[in-house]
Amino acid sequence: YARVTIASTVFFFTVMFVAFPFIQPELDPLLRYGSEYASGRMGWLMKLNFFVWGAGLVAFAFAMGKGLDAEARSRVAVALFVVAGLGIFLSGIFDSDLQVLNESPPPLWIEPPPSDEQKLHILAGLAAFFSLMPGAGLVSRQLRIAGRMTGPYRWMRPLSWLLPVAFAAPIFLPPGLIGL
Repeated sequence: YARVTIASTVFFFTVMFVAFPFIQPELDPLLRYGSEYASGRMGWLMKLNFFVWGAGLVAFAFAMGKGLDAEARSRVAVALFVVAGLGIFLSGIFDSDLQVLNESPPPLWIEPPPSDEQKLHILAGLAAFFSLMPGAGLVSRQLRIAGRMTGPYRWMRPLSWLLPVAFAAPIFLPPGLIGL
């Protein structure tokens, strides 16, 4: 399970942040959410990206199920990661609508009324992120209590605190940096 988790994460971030700016240069990565790449000419690759990342999160959940104790918090953390993985997987099934930039002064993002597919994509994504955030916190807490947060793993707890910050950041970012 660990190899699947690591491979899926490396694949996701490599495709998302390294390959897509070259594969679809017409979509500026600073101006777009990652989900919008599923609407482009290479959208199948972004869909594959969602499927691989979702499978990796589920594999991580199974690995945690084997490695953590049977305490209720451990079971809750495993369940939250399964929900997160399934949410990411479903985000790949349902496409995100591509937002349109109105070039006339002042340039504004025009969001068409969301399609049913967009609504399902958002719902799956919210389920994933709202499961991933407490799941990561619970896992890092369990690992710290078990004495496994040593060496390179000691950074997991502060990183789990960054998930809510990363989720809320688009609210505060200007439109030209939404892709961050």
